[in-house]
Amino acid sequence: MKKRIFFTIVGCLTALGIISCHPDYTHYTHYTYINQTASTITIECYYGRVPDDEIVNPEDLYKTLTILPGEENTIVFSGKTFVEPFGWLNTSRVYLLVENEKVKVFERGATNNLLREKTYTLTSASDTVLHYEYVFTDDYFKDGEPIE
Repeated sequence: MKKRIFFTIVGCLTALGIISCHPDYTHYTHYTYINQTASTITIECYYGRVPDDEIVNPEDLYKTLTILPGEENTIVFSGKTFVEPFGWLNTSRVYLLVENEKVKVFERGATNNLLREKTYTLTSASDTVLHYEYVFTDDYFKDGEPIE
């Protein structure tokens, strides 16, 4: 009887140890957008077939971010892994329309743009949390198209 109780206790303690040692697999990725221009910046995130021309499909609009001059906006993603910018949905079919009241910039594909984390500055990091930031200046909009 004593052996049975002993092995039951040892088994329960082993199971408890395994359960309590389970690491936290949640990763948080913070993307902060800082507006250092004199205009309000609007970022429209679209999910869907990326158009060949620079005209967005209004039905693909997922979320709009607005950043006033001198202010910032932070987006936090959580998941089993760190998330690329604008990773609300698990798909590579994402494109952006970025406007500053006068100029629009259309971003899509695998170029170095707001869709790739290597474009951002990593400001802090731990095993489960990354903080990135992107600073908008007038230079970002220099090659954009005038808004009609």
